[in-house]
Amino acid sequence: GLVFGAAMTITGLITFYLTRNVPRIEAVSHSINLRAEMAALWANLPFRILFFGFLFQNIAIGSSATMLVYFLTFAMLIDASLIGPLMLVAGVTSTLVTPVWVMVAGRLGKKETYLLGLTLAIVMALPGLVLPAEYYYLLFAIYFLSGISDAVNQLMPTSMIPDTVEADEVRTGKRREGTIFGAMAFCRKLGMAFGAFFASWILQVAGFIGGGMTPEMQTESGLLGIRIAYTLLPAFLWLGAMMIVRQYALGEQQFDLIKNEIREKPVRGD
Repeated sequence: GLVFGAAMTITGLITFYLTRNVPRIEAVSHSINLRAEMAALWANLPFRILFFGFLFQNIAIGSSATMLVYFLTFAMLIDASLIGPLMLVAGVTSTLVTPVWVMVAGRLGKKETYLLGLTLAIVMALPGLVLPAEYYYLLFAIYFLSGISDAVNQLMPTSMIPDTVEADEVRTGKRREGTIFGAMAFCRKLGMAFGAFFASWILQVAGFIGGGMTPEMQTESGLLGIRIAYTLLPAFLWLGAMMIVRQYALGEQQFDLIKNEIREKPVRGD
């Protein structure tokens, strides 16, 4: 906590000082018509595609996050002392490779890089479905690669959201950063909540014994339910996210044209 807190403070201050001379756009305050804002969001096709792709992704993350400790302790029989190092591998890897994904996106484009990350997430989810408990040490390699995919799957949709703001401005003449970013924050929370719900429902259907604190107290179907909710369900959801994101048509060239069009006319505040 202290290490990451210090890192967040230092990088936050660096960002603050390096952007201190960025031009400020003064927005004119006005009342918000919720129905009009929702209609504008729905009419913004790039945003709509990104929203539902991100929703599927976060349902997958919610399911796997809910089942993580169950999978490690009940299915893989891992001692609790190893959970921290496993999570550290994934977290540190994700942090370190983020700049690499920025460079990859600069060459391939955001959409293609996002699809690549979703593909990697699917591939790295499936081994947990069949991996025997005696090969638990392979999880370090799996979590290393999962950290790589998690970095791009968090970075790309976040970096694509501002593009949809510009697309909406060209279409409507207004900037809706607050509405769009608020909707994406809601999307993240909604997805995580649904992921936890679906994972819990699978456990119930599989016959998981609540309160059975050791693997020996669980049924075979209950243990299988843990693996399905941790691996197979997220894999199908990430596949669904891929199918949705493939429809995203706001590429780099089109976005450059949008930015040039915005520069040529006055900016209206949201």
